[in-house]
Amino acid sequence: MRPGSRVVIALAATLTAASCTCGPPRDVAVKVEVRVTGLSRGCIEVTAGDAKAPTAETVSTAVAFDPGSAGRTWSFAVFRKPEWSTALALTARAHELDCKGAVVATSGDPDVDVPAGTIVPRSFLLGVA
Repeated sequence: MRPGSRVVIALAATLTAASCTCGPPRDVAVKVEVRVTGLSRGCIEVTAGDAKAPTAETVSTAVAFDPGSAGRTWSFAVFRKPEWSTALALTARAHELDCKGAVVATSGDPDVDVPAGTIVPRSFLLGVA
């Protein structure tokens, strides 16, 4: 992946059977933008879950970045799973060095309303001192 290219990663995983051709509802999503400051090499992790069922399964994705990517904004598409309520809990974390490194910054929104037929924007700034 070349520095400067936009990365869009879907947290979909909503197909429950290989024969299902329905796919995730593409009109029910959160466009998450994450910017990390103060960290030149690391990893951004975005986790989503049902805010009304905090003990239910969550989905996560992560992307590593190197010094050439410092200061850029990363975009993630989070699609609501069919069994989730219309309220999502989102968390963005910055890890140092790589995706297994220590978490050095966290931000989130515990109650993002995502009604049917909408794409909701959310932005997170992960500042590392």
